[in-house]
Amino acid sequence: MVVGDVWFGLKKKLRKEERENGWSRDMVVGDVAEYYNQVIATDISEPQINRAIHHPRVKYIHTPTSLSNNDLISLIGPEGSVDLITVAQAVHWFDLPNFYSIVDRLLKKRGGIFAVWGYKDVTVSPAFDPIMKEFHNTTLPYWDPKLRYVLDGYKTLPFPFEDVGLGSEGRPMELDIPKMMSFEGYLVMLKSWSAVTTAKEKGVDLLNESVVNDLMTAWGGSHLVKPVVCKVAEYYNQVIATDISEPQINRAIQHPRVKYIHTPTSLSNNDLISLIGPEGSIDLITVAQAVHWFDLPNFYSIVNRLLRKPGGIFAVWCYNDVAVSPTFDPIMNRFHKTTLPYWDPKIQYVLDGYKTLPFPFEDVGLGSEGRPMELDIPKTMSFEGFLGMLKSWSAITTAKEKGVDLLNESVVND
Repeated sequence: MVVGDVWFGLKKKLRKEERENGWSRDMVVGDVAEYYNQVIATDISEPQINRAIHHPRVKYIHTPTSLSNNDLISLIGPEGSVDLITVAQAVHWFDLPNFYSIVDRLLKKRGGIFAVWGYKDVTVSPAFDPIMKEFHNTTLPYWDPKLRYVLDGYKTLPFPFEDVGLGSEGRPMELDIPKMMSFEGYLVMLKSWSAVTTAKEKGVDLLNESVVNDLMTAWGGSHLVKPVVCKVAEYYNQVIATDISEPQINRAIQHPRVKYIHTPTSLSNNDLISLIGPEGSIDLITVAQAVHWFDLPNFYSIVNRLLRKPGGIFAVWCYNDVAVSPTFDPIMNRFHKTTLPYWDPKIQYVLDGYKTLPFPFEDVGLGSEGRPMELDIPKTMSFEGFLGMLKSWSAITTAKEKGVDLLNESVVND
């Protein structure tokens, strides 16, 4: 399974009876551990292992390059015992034939999954992206040649494994996964690039004060938290974005191929379709973290009228569980329980992961009615950004209208 051109993560979650052991050949392991009894995380860098966030079901192992294949397998194995092996933003550096032979020895022969992914393009805003592209071009002479696999979205990465429906050799699945980041967090990511380090070793400071200032100015300030990756417009000639809230439309990040339309609930179906259509003309309709609020039969009739036939795709998604750390998560869970009496009953669709959401559309291999695909999407956030998200919850607003401050000073301090 190849996943290319991805911002950080994808995890295929197996049925309960399959979730026994996972090996993560990278430091993206916290979420995996929520679905497997045991996760083994390895890295050739001992400092990287020491910086990892600890989890009771994760075993961290330093695996220097001096280890023989047999010694490495003995640390992880036995052979044929691992359900899932993952590599995030790293497989392109490996001795692929040798690493793939290790994967073959470790994976269960029936049902074992091997997943790799990387990211290449990062989109923030029309003001920032050209400055970032100019900086990225200065890094090109300092990248290792193996980075070509990343630059072409893993399309040329050798991957001699069976296709399980989520990308294969030469045909990686492409996903856009938004993240909220401050400029400071983004700068830390840039400083971690091997090209930046290599250039510095050769006496070239690619991230000098002038470059950083240009990037920060285009970003809008060092502490401003912004959505990173707004890339669906990169794959379509025209995108129409709608919302019933006019202020929400006004706050949207502008893009030359995106048309923003305020669609109040007073619009008739025919008027709405006339703003978006004509009928049968839309390739992709998406709804993020919102379809559970809709009048589903009515909305689905609009979807059916707008989608291209054949070939039109309708995709909906949501998030329900947020995991940060073993210290934070129990406190967050306690707070979440205080919100439950104040949610609209429709939120039940979200709480059960859309498993009960009516979805009378043809399965295209990425989840269907009663069997939604489950993804983990890591995000880097400041606490202020996280608190802003909590304040946006409708349950918080409803509670406040009833005289209950769920996010009082004591709760926020905890």
